[in-house]
Amino acid sequence: MQNDSCLQFGPFRLKVGAGLWRHDSEVRLPPKEMALLELLVQSGGEVVTHKAIYKALWPRQSIGYHSIARCIYSLRKALSPEGREYIKTVPKRGYQLTVPVDGAVQQNYRSALESSIIEDLELNAQFIHYYDDPRDSTESDTSGSFYAKYRISESDAGTTGYSVFIGTGVNPDYLDQGVVTQAFDSYFSQLTATYGWNNDRVLLDVIPGFTVNLDQGDTGEDAWGFTYASRLAIYDVIPQSAIVAEVFGTTGEAYAPPSYRAGVRWEGKKWVVAATYSDAFDGTGGAGFEIGVIYFTEPRFCFGGCKR
Repeated sequence: MQNDSCLQFGPFRLKVGAGLWRHDSEVRLPPKEMALLELLVQSGGEVVTHKAIYKALWPRQSIGYHSIARCIYSLRKALSPEGREYIKTVPKRGYQLTVPVDGAVQQNYRSALESSIIEDLELNAQFIHYYDDPRDSTESDTSGSFYAKYRISESDAGTTGYSVFIGTGVNPDYLDQGVVTQAFDSYFSQLTATYGWNNDRVLLDVIPGFTVNLDQGDTGEDAWGFTYASRLAIYDVIPQSAIVAEVFGTTGEAYAPPSYRAGVRWEGKKWVVAATYSDAFDGTGGAGFEIGVIYFTEPRFCFGGCKR
């Protein structure tokens, strides 16, 4: 539960969710630096790991370690001259506030991760609207999907590791043009392996999987397919953004031609906005220009109560 009282450390006074003051003068911090300070101040003197910081400040996003380092640098500068003394780097683990805090709550981390019945399991729902496509006379349609993601393992930073997806509904990367399936008409499963280089400034996803579309075509038979995809994200070229590229497709009865997608993804604390272009390698058509927007809310429905 969020602590609304004032937390005093050294000459600073922090009110969670309200602001920071040095004696009687307000210290203005950007949102991520403020969220990071709240984590450190409410940690009860314990080390706040890289993983905890990633999950609180960049939930469900692939952000490199350099993003935390940049945020720590900015926070120390805002707290100067005490900043470097107050915020200790713990090698290979995270960061620790070394100054005593009056009114702190032990281990009161701010987190936007979903609580779940099984640890490391996320349940997701999404809806996609397709506009009219004059190339193949496809009419507009809204379709949904529901899937579960289980994290098999991940790095301390939370940016690399392995996970498995299983779900039902539209899986747009693997649908051939003109084919739209509703939830419970199509099922899919994928294994995601994420690797990082250059302090996670470069991230690569390798995603094999399979899909089955039920009662498809004139014959009404099930169509199976092996799905493949590989995604590359490069950070620090454009501020707070990643240059992204992807290849994907499906072999088998549920065939979809080898295709590509490329563009830019801007990542904030609450918002992710992507602008991309996609097409088949043989020029037979793809989604074309795409705009994607994700907004992360605070936890609303949690088993055992939501941590904020």
